[in-house]
Amino acid sequence: MRLTVLAMIACLGVTACAASYSQMNESEPHALLRFGKGYATGAGLARSTQQEFQLVADRNCTEPRRAASFTWTTDNDTDVRVAIGAPLQLVAVTNFYHSYPGTPSGPGVTLETRQCSAFAEFTPEAGHTYAIVHRATPNAGCSLGIVDDSTGAAPADLTVAVPATCIPPNLRLPEQR
Repeated sequence: MRLTVLAMIACLGVTACAASYSQMNESEPHALLRFGKGYATGAGLARSTQQEFQLVADRNCTEPRRAASFTWTTDNDTDVRVAIGAPLQLVAVTNFYHSYPGTPSGPGVTLETRQCSAFAEFTPEAGHTYAIVHRATPNAGCSLGIVDDSTGAAPADLTVAVPATCIPPNLRLPEQR
């Protein structure tokens, strides 16, 4: 049991090194991104889930900045103020962890990881709020939804790629590094 807990802590620590996004000042023209938790699985014996949203500088995922992060202990939406009038790029990654006793070669602990990712780009408009949810399940894949609350529709210039076309280094699984 101790090994399982240590393995879970180590996996969640993988995303702990990202710089946080510095929000726009409330007095400046801005748009609001409202990130919501997009998975139900996560808590359970030797299971965990972690979901991360990062704003990146370009389509190569340079300069990643954490905008929101969810684990089995967090359920609240996270609001982030962003600049307007220029394309915004974001990456959503959900990692599912499952550990169990034994390895293919004998005693020990095996840690299984699955990852689901998406990349999106759109131009935020002043005063608009965008609901962003990365819906993910361990076996059925994922989707990224972005809806402008004022119109009830996706932004007109929204592009989404699933899986993500790039993943920031701090969100990559060990086999992706």
